[in-house]
Amino acid sequence: MDLDEALASTIKGAYLDLDLWLLEWQGLVSTNAANPAERSLLDLNLRIQHAWAVLALHLRALTACGIENIAIMTVAQRSIALAAKAAAERHLTLLLATEDGSSGPGPYVANFRYAMEFVWAKNVFCVLIVLRLGILLEDPLLQLALRLQEAREFLRELANVGMGVNVSYTRILAQTVGKCERAVKVSLQEASERNFRDTSSDDDFQSFVPKEFVLEWDFQGLNLCYIPVDWQDLFFDFGAAA
Repeated sequence: MDLDEALASTIKGAYLDLDLWLLEWQGLVSTNAANPAERSLLDLNLRIQHAWAVLALHLRALTACGIENIAIMTVAQRSIALAAKAAAERHLTLLLATEDGSSGPGPYVANFRYAMEFVWAKNVFCVLIVLRLGILLEDPLLQLALRLQEAREFLRELANVGMGVNVSYTRILAQTVGKCERAVKVSLQEASERNFRDTSSDDDFQSFVPKEFVLEWDFQGLNLCYIPVDWQDLFFDFGAAA
């Protein structure tokens, strides 16, 4: 069994465990939470935690692959990256979920100011990963624009409910949105119109690694990048000539 097969088997087993965990807890909530509003909020929190766990699972699997450059990943490794992106997107959608017909912050964000620092960190990190993987995996620009809109909405909702002591994570989220917007704007330009400063925008976003995510929480996936194969060939040729 090669590495790709071993990883696929491990991921499949872990995913089944996570699905069973979600079903068991949803059953407990359904049985014990008599208040419909409380039951709905608890179920939302469970689904958010499940999406986070699935994301963390796939990001750790990518780290285990030992390959940071998405451009040279195998089909199996790229599928892991796509699964991580899907989990992060689902996580962001759940963060913004509201009651039918309601306006303003959803039930999860409404209580966000009381959350522990780790909760702030992981939710802001998930937004960064949504946007980073969207660019690295070359999502259509319209889809990237939609994810950016959701990220801006999340930022606005945090401002509306109060940032509490975790201003630093709100700042990281604002920087994430700003850097991604500049990278997307560059992608919309014709190649002939780009100058050096413009073409550096994508690199700036890819290299954006807040120290809090690495030093304090050791979140995986921030080392992922996209370096086209022809660039690698160029560097190889240069080294050979030297």
